[in-house]
Amino acid sequence: MNAASASLSLDQWIQIANAVGTWVAGLGTLAAVIVSLWLALDSRRVRLKTRVGIYWLIPGDGTQRTEFVNFDVTNVAERPVTISSVGWVIGRGKARRFALQDVSQMLDDVPRRLDHGQKANFATELSRSAWLGYIADFVQESPIKTMRGTVTTSVGTIVEAELAPELVQRIQVVLDARAAAKP
Repeated sequence: MNAASASLSLDQWIQIANAVGTWVAGLGTLAAVIVSLWLALDSRRVRLKTRVGIYWLIPGDGTQRTEFVNFDVTNVAERPVTISSVGWVIGRGKARRFALQDVSQMLDDVPRRLDHGQKANFATELSRSAWLGYIADFVQESPIKTMRGTVTTSVGTIVEAELAPELVQRIQVVLDARAAAKP
Protein backbone atom coordinates (compact mmCIF):
# COMPACT_ATOMS: atom_id res chain seq x y z
CA MET A 1 0.00 0.00 0.00
CA ASN A 2 1.12 3.50 -0.66
CA ALA A 3 0.95 6.32 1.82
CA ALA A 4 -2.15 7.98 0.34
CA SER A 5 -4.28 4.83 0.43
CA ALA A 6 -3.12 3.95 3.93
CA SER A 7 -4.39 7.27 5.22
CA LEU A 8 -8.01 6.72 4.02
CA SER A 9 -10.41 5.58 6.71
CA LEU A 10 -13.07 2.93 6.26
CA ASP A 11 -15.75 5.66 6.01
CA GLN A 12 -13.86 7.31 3.17
CA TRP A 13 -13.55 3.99 1.32
CA ILE A 14 -17.30 3.45 1.70
CA GLN A 15 -18.00 6.95 0.33
CA ILE A 16 -15.75 6.29 -2.69
CA ALA A 17 -17.44 2.95 -3.32
CA ASN A 18 -20.85 4.62 -2.99
CA ALA A 19 -19.90 7.32 -5.53
CA VAL A 20 -18.52 4.77 -7.97
CA GLY A 21 -21.68 2.67 -7.56
CA THR A 22 -23.84 5.70 -8.26
CA TRP A 23 -21.90 6.45 -11.45
CA VAL A 24 -22.12 2.82 -12.62
CA ALA A 25 -25.87 2.73 -11.92
CA GLY A 26 -26.32 6.01 -13.83
CA LEU A 27 -24.40 4.69 -16.83
CA GLY A 28 -26.45 1.48 -16.73
CA THR A 29 -29.68 3.47 -16.69
CA LEU A 30 -28.51 5.61 -19.60
CA ALA A 31 -27.59 2.48 -21.57
CA ALA A 32 -31.01 0.95 -20.85
CA VAL A 33 -32.80 4.09 -22.07
CA ILE A 34 -30.70 4.19 -25.26
CA VAL A 35 -31.37 0.51 -25.99
CA SER A 36 -35.12 0.86 -25.36
CA LEU A 37 -35.33 3.91 -27.65
CA TRP A 38 -33.37 2.10 -30.34
CA LEU A 39 -35.66 -0.94 -30.09
CA ALA A 40 -38.77 1.25 -30.25
CA LEU A 41 -37.53 3.09 -33.32
CA ASP A 42 -36.23 -0.10 -34.96
CA SER A 43 -39.62 -1.80 -34.60
CA ARG A 44 -41.16 1.00 -36.69
CA ARG A 45 -38.69 0.57 -39.57
CA VAL A 46 -39.74 -1.00 -42.83
CA ARG A 47 -37.53 -4.00 -43.58
CA LEU A 48 -38.12 -6.07 -46.68
CA LYS A 49 -36.05 -8.97 -47.96
CA THR A 50 -36.29 -8.67 -51.73
CA ARG A 51 -34.98 -10.70 -54.67
CA VAL A 52 -35.53 -9.64 -58.28
CA GLY A 53 -34.86 -12.31 -60.85
CA ILE A 54 -36.17 -14.71 -63.45
CA TYR A 55 -38.54 -17.38 -62.18
CA TRP A 56 -40.16 -20.24 -64.05
CA LEU A 57 -43.79 -21.17 -63.67
CA ILE A 58 -44.11 -24.88 -64.31
CA PRO A 59 -47.76 -25.83 -64.68
CA GLY A 60 -48.94 -29.19 -63.44
CA ASP A 61 -50.99 -29.93 -66.55
CA GLY A 62 -48.01 -30.66 -68.81
CA THR A 63 -48.17 -27.40 -70.76
CA GLN A 64 -45.00 -25.44 -71.43
CA ARG A 65 -43.30 -23.50 -68.66
CA THR A 66 -43.43 -19.71 -68.62
CA GLU A 67 -40.67 -17.33 -67.53
CA PHE A 68 -41.42 -14.35 -65.34
CA VAL A 69 -39.47 -11.41 -64.02
CA ASN A 70 -40.37 -11.71 -60.37
CA PHE A 71 -40.09 -9.50 -57.31
CA ASP A 72 -39.96 -11.91 -54.35
CA VAL A 73 -40.69 -9.76 -51.26
CA THR A 74 -40.76 -10.87 -47.61
CA ASN A 75 -41.61 -8.60 -44.69
CA VAL A 76 -38.94 -9.16 -42.03
CA ALA A 77 -40.04 -6.20 -39.87
CA GLU A 78 -42.27 -6.54 -36.83
CA ARG A 79 -44.84 -4.15 -38.25
CA PRO A 80 -47.21 -4.73 -41.17
CA VAL A 81 -46.18 -3.19 -44.49
CA THR A 82 -48.31 -2.39 -47.53
CA ILE A 83 -46.56 -2.70 -50.89
CA SER A 84 -47.93 -0.02 -53.22
CA SER A 85 -45.75 -0.59 -56.29
CA VAL A 86 -42.68 -2.29 -57.71
CA GLY A 87 -40.40 -0.99 -60.40
CA TRP A 88 -36.91 -0.01 -61.45
CA VAL A 89 -34.26 2.61 -60.80
CA ILE A 90 -31.08 3.25 -62.75
CA GLY A 91 -28.30 5.80 -62.62
CA ARG A 92 -26.71 7.81 -59.85
CA GLY A 93 -27.33 11.20 -58.30
CA LYS A 94 -29.41 13.63 -60.31
CA ALA A 95 -29.31 11.29 -63.31
CA ARG A 96 -31.36 8.61 -61.47
CA ARG A 97 -34.48 7.55 -63.32
CA PHE A 98 -37.41 5.53 -61.99
CA ALA A 99 -39.98 3.34 -63.74
CA LEU A 100 -43.00 1.41 -62.50
CA GLN A 101 -43.50 -2.24 -63.43
CA ASP A 102 -46.91 -3.61 -64.44
CA VAL A 103 -47.41 -6.74 -62.35
CA SER A 104 -51.07 -7.32 -63.06
CA GLN A 105 -50.69 -10.48 -65.16
CA MET A 106 -50.14 -12.99 -62.39
CA LEU A 107 -49.38 -13.80 -58.78
CA ASP A 108 -49.97 -10.95 -56.30
CA ASP A 109 -51.41 -7.55 -57.17
CA VAL A 110 -50.52 -4.21 -55.62
CA PRO A 111 -51.39 -2.87 -53.17
CA ARG A 112 -50.63 -5.86 -50.97
CA ARG A 113 -50.41 -5.89 -47.17
CA LEU A 114 -47.72 -8.08 -45.63
CA ASP A 115 -47.63 -8.91 -41.94
CA HIS A 116 -44.40 -10.05 -40.26
CA GLY A 117 -42.99 -13.06 -42.11
CA GLN A 118 -45.46 -12.92 -44.99
CA LYS A 119 -44.26 -13.12 -48.56
CA ALA A 120 -45.56 -11.83 -51.89
CA ASN A 121 -44.50 -12.31 -55.50
CA PHE A 122 -45.05 -9.59 -58.08
CA ALA A 123 -44.39 -10.81 -61.59
CA THR A 124 -44.55 -9.90 -65.23
CA GLU A 125 -44.21 -12.40 -68.04
CA LEU A 126 -40.74 -12.34 -69.57
CA SER A 127 -41.74 -14.11 -72.75
CA ARG A 128 -43.65 -11.03 -73.82
CA SER A 129 -41.12 -9.90 -76.38
CA ALA A 130 -41.74 -6.22 -75.76
CA TRP A 131 -40.70 -6.33 -72.08
CA LEU A 132 -36.96 -6.69 -72.71
CA GLY A 133 -37.17 -3.92 -75.31
CA TYR A 134 -38.89 -1.58 -72.86
CA ILE A 135 -36.24 -2.30 -70.25
CA ALA A 136 -33.49 -1.70 -72.82
CA ASP A 137 -35.14 1.67 -73.60
CA PHE A 138 -35.16 2.46 -69.89
CA VAL A 139 -31.48 1.56 -69.45
CA GLN A 140 -30.41 3.77 -72.41
CA GLU A 141 -26.91 5.13 -71.76
CA SER A 142 -26.78 4.39 -68.02
CA PRO A 143 -24.52 1.57 -66.85
CA ILE A 144 -26.65 -1.52 -66.27
CA LYS A 145 -24.69 -2.24 -63.09
CA THR A 146 -26.52 0.72 -61.48
CA MET A 147 -29.95 -0.78 -62.20
CA ARG A 148 -31.97 -2.00 -59.21
CA GLY A 149 -35.45 -3.31 -58.59
CA THR A 150 -37.55 -1.13 -56.29
CA VAL A 151 -40.36 -1.93 -53.89
CA THR A 152 -42.35 1.09 -52.70
CA THR A 153 -44.48 0.99 -49.56
CA SER A 154 -47.59 2.96 -48.71
CA VAL A 155 -45.57 5.12 -46.27
CA GLY A 156 -43.20 6.18 -49.04
CA THR A 157 -40.24 3.95 -48.22
CA ILE A 158 -38.41 2.70 -51.31
CA VAL A 159 -36.44 -0.50 -50.86
CA GLU A 160 -33.88 -1.24 -53.59
CA ALA A 161 -32.76 -4.75 -54.51
CA GLU A 162 -29.94 -5.95 -56.73
CA LEU A 163 -30.94 -7.84 -59.84
CA ALA A 164 -30.16 -11.53 -60.13
CA PRO A 165 -27.25 -12.16 -62.53
CA GLU A 166 -29.40 -14.11 -65.00
CA LEU A 167 -31.75 -11.12 -65.37
CA VAL A 168 -28.85 -8.72 -65.95
CA GLN A 169 -27.47 -11.10 -68.60
CA ARG A 170 -30.80 -11.23 -70.45
CA ILE A 171 -31.04 -7.43 -70.50
CA GLN A 172 -27.39 -7.13 -71.57
CA VAL A 173 -28.04 -9.43 -74.57
CA VAL A 174 -30.69 -7.01 -75.83
CA LEU A 175 -28.43 -4.01 -75.21
CA ASP A 176 -25.54 -5.69 -77.06
CA ALA A 177 -27.81 -6.57 -80.00
CA ARG A 178 -28.98 -2.95 -80.22
CA ALA A 179 -25.41 -1.66 -80.08
CA ALA A 180 -24.34 -4.07 -82.85
CA ALA A 181 -27.26 -2.98 -85.03
CA LYS A 182 -26.32 0.71 -84.85
CA PRO A 183 -24.40 1.96 -87.88
